Amino acid sequence: MNVDLIGSLSYGTLLAPISEATNNTAGTVLDTQNFIGEIAVVVNQGVPTAGDAGNQFKVLLQASATNNASNATNCVGAIGSIVFTGTTNNTASSAVLTFDKRAEFRYLFPRVVITGGNSPAAPISITYVGMLQQQPN
Repeated sequence: MNVDLIGSLSYGTLLAPISEATNNTAGTVLDTQNFIGEIAVVVNQGVPTAGDAGNQFKVLLQASATNNASNATNCVGAIGSIVFTGTTNNTASSAVLTFDKRAEFRYLFPRVVITGGNSPAAPISITYVGMLQQQPN
């Protein structure tokens, strides 16, 4: 039986909406211990700051047994590896990725990889939405 408890939905930011020009950047860590099921990871890329330099932004979901991004590895399967490629045609784009905490380590990290040059920069934000595990009274 599914129980929808008040306050059981959690939402937060993994990467603030900033102009991203640094390659191979890890976002904020998310401790998934108190979540149940899958966690939706929403990626939004804005229009590049000036012109089109042929750059692409990939967001990879990574997981680690520790809260240190240097220990994180790419998530398994098509859902978590090389899952989002931004546009290069002066347009904004978005994608919803899925993190399956049952198949991954406890700590979730998004990582932004830039290919084709890092100028101009483009604004990217990454947020998450998931269900917290709670017990009814």
